[in-house]
Amino acid sequence: MVETPQQINLIAVAVVVVILATLAFFLQKTVVTSSLFQKGVRFYEQKDYHYAEVVFRQVIERQSSNEMVSVLLGKTLLKQDKFGEAIALLRKLVHSSPKNIDGYLGLGEALIKQGKPGEAIAVYRELIRRTPQNTEITLHIGAILAKEDKLEEVIVSYQELLQENSQQAVVHFNLANLLMAQGDVEGAICEYQEAIRLKIKKPVAYWYLGDALKQQGKPNEALAVWREGIKLDSNDTVGMSRIKLVLREQGKLG
Repeated sequence: MVETPQQINLIAVAVVVVILATLAFFLQKTVVTSSLFQKGVRFYEQKDYHYAEVVFRQVIERQSSNEMVSVLLGKTLLKQDKFGEAIALLRKLVHSSPKNIDGYLGLGEALIKQGKPGEAIAVYRELIRRTPQNTEITLHIGAILAKEDKLEEVIVSYQELLQENSQQAVVHFNLANLLMAQGDVEGAICEYQEAIRLKIKKPVAYWYLGDALKQQGKPNEALAVWREGIKLDSNDTVGMSRIKLVLREQGKLG
């Protein structure tokens, strides 16, 4: 049977209606989910962790692929000392999304709070292996493990990476930060110097090296390092402020 133009038009209209209805449904669902998420964030910021947990679980039911919600729910559970639940949730997250840095950091923190620093270190070492060039990770891990007096195990991770490839400037920088956190200023200075020798593109390496030298009572060497950093980046206001501070301490600047 041959369809008439009128029948074809009706079919086309019906298809459009179905498509629009489907889009409207998903749009409404997205709006509701987004609204719930913001509500959960507000509860979390207000430290109302019980209600934040309830809302974040509702969001996950609607949008199970939202990794940020899983991270926030994990943090919310930690705030309530629900370590077992947080660990299970975050383990699942890093298994399904191994590139999620916040998931690893949260999992490590949860394991430490549960009294399992050894397992936490294993998690951190895996994260380091996956992202050796990430400087934020090192500072975060260092701050956590310094309190537990467990920095040595993570320091070894960076030393092993350098044994495999000693030309990684950022890895030297990360190792230096951990050595500073451990109180090994001399070792940190050597690693900062090596990172700079390898042309690290981070002015913070110059800041920290200068700070370490100043801590050792070598202000003039610190000034030289900060000035070297400014030569590479004339907009380095942090380096400039450090120089001015030392010059004032030396009475060379009014």
